[in-house]
Amino acid sequence: MFRGNRQPRHKETEMTRPSATPPNVNPVMVSQLKKIDRHAEDIQEHEEAESKTDNQHRKLTVGPGIRLKGEITDCDTLVVEGHVELSAKSRLIEIAETGTVIGDIEVKTADVSGHFDGNLNVNERLTIRSTGRVSGKIRYNTIEIEIGGRISGNVETEEDAKDRSPVVKDVNKPDSMAS
Repeated sequence: MFRGNRQPRHKETEMTRPSATPPNVNPVMVSQLKKIDRHAEDIQEHEEAESKTDNQHRKLTVGPGIRLKGEITDCDTLVVEGHVELSAKSRLIEIAETGTVIGDIEVKTADVSGHFDGNLNVNERLTIRSTGRVSGKIRYNTIEIEIGGRISGNVETEEDAKDRSPVVKDVNKPDSMAS
């Protein structure tokens, strides 16, 4: 009996079924290639894991009662609850009420509830909380000082610093204004 345009069913043939090893390939070579593939996969997994770690938030917390001296690099957030003497470049520094920082710090954002003394260069926002004390050479883009917060020393905005920076003229380059 005929049933319209129904497709006939075919069994799997030798051509469509994958074989373990083609007949003209050296099995030792196949084994070595599989090992290389596994090794390449391991390397790729390791690189992906490293990449995830690099993209994760890198945070260092110096707890209360801890004293640290030195230089900090490659840190997104530095939280100071203890006492540190250092130079550091970071995205954010948070100085807790119990924290003291003495040193040379360059950050995008600083939030100070404790004490800072030294050179502080804040490219974006400096916040001094009511318990915060900041002294030294301070440069910032914007600032917020809560009632009770204190700042002292050589204090300037990023804009003021740019206005005062000396203009350097290249003596080897001809003056375009001269005719």
